[in-house]
Amino acid sequence: MATTPEGKVKAKAVLLYKAAGAKYDRAAATGMGRNGRADDVVRRAGDGHFMGVEFKKLDVFEVTALQRVWLEDCSAGGGTSMVVNATNLDLLQKMLGKPGYQCVAVFGVTEKTRNLCVGHNVYKDGLLVREIPTTGEKK
Repeated sequence: MATTPEGKVKAKAVLLYKAAGAKYDRAAATGMGRNGRADDVVRRAGDGHFMGVEFKKLDVFEVTALQRVWLEDCSAGGGTSMVVNATNLDLLQKMLGKPGYQCVAVFGVTEKTRNLCVGHNVYKDGLLVREIPTTGEKK
């Protein structure tokens, strides 16, 4: 069975979860899952922090409107929301090993870029400590 580019990123993420001692649940690949739910729901080891991780292929950062809403709700509730692809797997790895930190996916503000993840903000104790712009393709 051939692995899609997105599937390759997901496979690497599983290795990161295991190395970090994180627990995760993956959305059903059959299309029978809840619309908009992130691909992976993760509990970070060390502090039990909730993370919603949406995977994309290669260097794509665009999500659906339902995915954006789900990710925004996740971070509004104090959890981490991330859009991860081959260009930023290292960010996922860092966040898995940083108890006490929250990462929030940042989306565009115009009608055209509303569902485009333009970066991630990292917080510690509610204070912004780093802004990380996305790189790569915009759609």
